[in-house]
Amino acid sequence: MRVTVVEPHNDDAWLSMGGYLSQLLAAGHKVRVLTVLRNSGNAAGESAGLRLFGVEVVASNFYAPAYPKWREGTYFTADRIHAWLAQALDEQSDEVWCPVGLVHPEHILVADAPALARAGRYLELPAGFVKKNRALLPSRLEKWGAKYTVEHSPPGQKALVIKRVYKSQGWLIRFHHKELDLTEETRFRVAP
Repeated sequence: MRVTVVEPHNDDAWLSMGGYLSQLLAAGHKVRVLTVLRNSGNAAGESAGLRLFGVEVVASNFYAPAYPKWREGTYFTADRIHAWLAQALDEQSDEVWCPVGLVHPEHILVADAPALARAGRYLELPAGFVKKNRALLPSRLEKWGAKYTVEHSPPGQKALVIKRVYKSQGWLIRFHHKELDLTEETRFRVAP
């Protein structure tokens, strides 16, 4: 099986779906990650870390400043990003996953790409695990007009990957430690 995961930033795939991805890799499946926006100070290290686990990483050349200084048009436009995604998506993928896009403007921009209309959705960390943001979930899932089944994954190697590879997220672990379970994962698979 071939699985493609679209991540708005170069840390979203493993932070949000690391348990599921580690299960796929352990079973010998091919995992491909499309990184849409580069903004982490450890971008090269994180991509190299994913490659160590056997993940194919394809990154755009779009740069985004650190949130909340984001403004569309300063560094990229929705049209350019959506065109890149349409070109980068692999028609041979058995599964395609992208974020729900709850509150972060860059996540919403990526999630709303027309090429991802039938993709499965993952609840992105940290926004998806902050209780007040969960109220937005039904309206975001209804946007694409699909029915979804809910899936959860055990953490697998996710905690190890976060500790070793995602050093840029140390603030996240310290800041949200009381409200956030890094091992929790929720996905919404498009029902047949």
